[in-house]
Amino acid sequence: YPFLDYKIKEEKLPIRNMTIEQIRQFKDYPCEAWQVEYRDIFMLMVYLAGINIGDLLLCKKLVNGRLVYNRRKTDKPLSILVCKQAMDIINRYKGEIYLLSPMDRYKDYHGYLHKINDGLKKIGEIKIVPDKVGKMRKHEITPFFDGLTTYVARYTFASIAAECGVERDIIAACLGHSWADVTSHYIAYNQKKIDEAILKVVEAITK
Repeated sequence: YPFLDYKIKEEKLPIRNMTIEQIRQFKDYPCEAWQVEYRDIFMLMVYLAGINIGDLLLCKKLVNGRLVYNRRKTDKPLSILVCKQAMDIINRYKGEIYLLSPMDRYKDYHGYLHKINDGLKKIGEIKIVPDKVGKMRKHEITPFFDGLTTYVARYTFASIAAECGVERDIIAACLGHSWADVTSHYIAYNQKKIDEAILKVVEAITK
């Protein structure tokens, strides 16, 4: 077999996360009206331990004040504490069939994923500049966070948790996966420790 020893080099994606100061500014950032929902859903993802956007949108209800689901990527069962800040956002965008209203408007979450990522990238300072014919009607955007997508919420939660002194294995449990050097199994942690980690991150953002 000619390709027996041939290996494709894997390219690691750069880790992109907001700092605590950036996320504090972003949660109340004065964006345009059509972007407010995207900003809020991003913050909800951070408050819910960096939950994946697909897992969040496909949830249908809370169970005793918690978000209980199986992570789509690994089928790992997770139970995430819903803090007051997260509950406020959930109530603001409450759906009819699913937990959140975006799924009332889209056949699948991929359509909304495209919209929210496009909207997040356009949140920032807008200046009116001359167009090609010299009229002041062209919008020039300076993004609040360059290349912002929903996945940044996941990195942001993890980085803030680490800054708050949360052990990396507990962070991994919050995210629903293990770190790169723990590949053989998942380590089970006391749910109380995971809840405490989430509250530490929320407090760091909102204090």
